[in-house]
Amino acid sequence: MTTTLLIQTETTPLAIALPMIAPMNRDQFYSFCQANRDLRIERTATGEVVMMPPATSDTGNRNFNLAAYLWV
Repeated sequence: MTTTLLIQTETTPLAIALPMIAPMNRDQFYSFCQANRDLRIERTATGEVVMMPPATSDTGNRNFNLAAYLWV
């Protein structure tokens, strides 16, 4: 069994397969996130670990525009 890490990039996700004896449980995933605080790590409902790209100024601008749109 392997754990697959999907790393989102601007164009396509990058998948990394890590061999494991069993999938990470909640505590192990929490420890993994704590050991990698610089990364934006999420886990899907199916247990896939996804590393999201850092937010850029473009993301901030889109979020601001969306918030402004919803405010009006």
